[in-house]
Amino acid sequence: MHNFLDTIREHARRTPDKAALIFEDQSMSYAELDRASNAVASQLKKRGLLSDTMVPVLFPRGIEALVAALGVLKTGSAFVIVNADDPGERIDFQLEDIGGFPPVDKTFLSTCLEEDSDTIPPDIRPRPEDPALVVYTSGSTGNPKGVVNSWQALNLALESMILGRSEEDVFLSTMSHSFIGITADSLVALYLGATLHIASDKIR
Repeated sequence: MHNFLDTIREHARRTPDKAALIFEDQSMSYAELDRASNAVASQLKKRGLLSDTMVPVLFPRGIEALVAALGVLKTGSAFVIVNADDPGERIDFQLEDIGGFPPVDKTFLSTCLEEDSDTIPPDIRPRPEDPALVVYTSGSTGNPKGVVNSWQALNLALESMILGRSEEDVFLSTMSHSFIGITADSLVALYLGATLHIASDKIR
């Protein structure tokens, strides 16, 4: 079974100029995605992030959220995407519930890219049981609850989703990145080396 991070690095090496992410008038190639997420990982480690930490990723839908999430994964920590367009009460609850490390947001990401950080990612090899991502329930029956997904669960889910699909396919992401559908809706495209179009709110 392949590791999600290893496949991203392989796509960046083999098809560096291929579009990985497209959102409105923005586009990012696999080489750019790998380099930008490396910069995020490097800066997070420099700021004292320890492995196995739950790191909130605070962005609206778009390319930046996935760059930041991938950067967190490269540190050996788990990302928790918090939709910046959600009601303030939900955002505040999630950030307090996650606790610990400050959220990765637009300001942090801009700093990473502007400083041209060392793009060599930390040499991290997560264990199958280590947490990879946390997704929150809708909270329709009370407060949202965080559900932890391990690396093993993530890789097995991705392996099961690529049957009958190829890197020549083009994927359309219509779901919020902050819900469990991020695996089927977004990450599987990157796992395959395909192109992911992130639908804007105008056409969702």
